Amino acid sequence: MPLDFLELDLMRVKVVTNAKYVVERPARAAVLTLVLVLLTIMPGASHARLKGFVPSSRSGLAEVWVEFPRFAEPFGDDYVEDYAITNGWGFGLGVSFGFADKLCLEGRALQTNHTVEDADWDLDLAYVGLKYCMVRESPFQPFLSVGYVRQNLETDSSYAQHREYVRLAGNGILTSVGMDYYRSKKFFVTLRVEYAFVDYSYAIFGTDEQNMEESLDGRVLSASIGIGYRAPIW
Repeated sequence: MPLDFLELDLMRVKVVTNAKYVVERPARAAVLTLVLVLLTIMPGASHARLKGFVPSSRSGLAEVWVEFPRFAEPFGDDYVEDYAITNGWGFGLGVSFGFADKLCLEGRALQTNHTVEDADWDLDLAYVGLKYCMVRESPFQPFLSVGYVRQNLETDSSYAQHREYVRLAGNGILTSVGMDYYRSKKFFVTLRVEYAFVDYSYAIFGTDEQNMEESLDGRVLSASIGIGYRAPIW
């Protein structure tokens, strides 16, 4: 199926959808910001009490976590202005392995649900990258991460039953800034804000696979809260 068909199909967005996008965008961002602030100032063990539980090195430590809720706001001009894709909510799973004092290799699988033309679409990300932890001797440990991301925007199963299945796919870079808060030597809360630089260059329409003549801007800004568990593996 030619790409111009997709553009005509997606641009038939109702006025109510655009209105919903304008109203919900600041409201959802405000709610997420409030939750992040509340979790950050939650009462917990004192710094002195936790200091003995926090390892001075991440080397040899494995961590797993669940990110929920996760909020994503598409910023790519091509599919925000032309297709009016809405903000979305979802979840994520992550795992990391520390191989140096402040460095970890991490992998994450992320998903959020969005609306295009009153139908549900899924935004899926698969990420592998490096995480740099800036502080070691504190329960509050800020970090930076950067790595490779594979991003898909596709119709979900319920939509595909009534319309032809569509998937847009692309590769890019995902950068994150965040903080891990350790309430004990094993359990922690993690907060993240991140930006994905992605161009969609590949498409599937039904069973027809093709490279796109012109890539679509698929940038996404997102934030999440997570709860995790850490354990030594040597």
